[in-house]
Amino acid sequence: MRIELLDIPSLPDEFQTVHTVKALAVEGKCLALAALLEWKRSSFSDWKKLMKAVRYVGTTERRYIAKPKYVKKCDNPTYGDVYEMRANKGKPRLFFFYDEIDETIVICTNAYEKDDSRRGKSGGQDAAFKLCAQMKAIYERNVA
Repeated sequence: MRIELLDIPSLPDEFQTVHTVKALAVEGKCLALAALLEWKRSSFSDWKKLMKAVRYVGTTERRYIAKPKYVKKCDNPTYGDVYEMRANKGKPRLFFFYDEIDETIVICTNAYEKDDSRRGKSGGQDAAFKLCAQMKAIYERNVA
């Protein structure tokens, strides 16, 4: 299985002082970047709020990351250490995990839009956390 870590457009190095933030592409498909590009086009205000959370993650040590305004760790222990970045008072969510070998790398996997489950689009936030955990497992199997 082919996996790649891609740069996130509009995220300069100055906002990656503690962690390098990348997007995971599996077999050439990158759900995180696709969502970011769509939100930048369709919901620019929410995209800017989400990018603020991305910058926060890139500049904050993991032990200090639990700031609910920007980041939330998954409550379901089945999925392990996966997180979501939040657009404060906005709908976009971007899911990520820390590389367990090199904890200076944050890997964004997939996205979710708050209230999607009510419209039947994505199976809900739990499904988005589950997908992030599955993508983390794929990454770990292919990097070791």
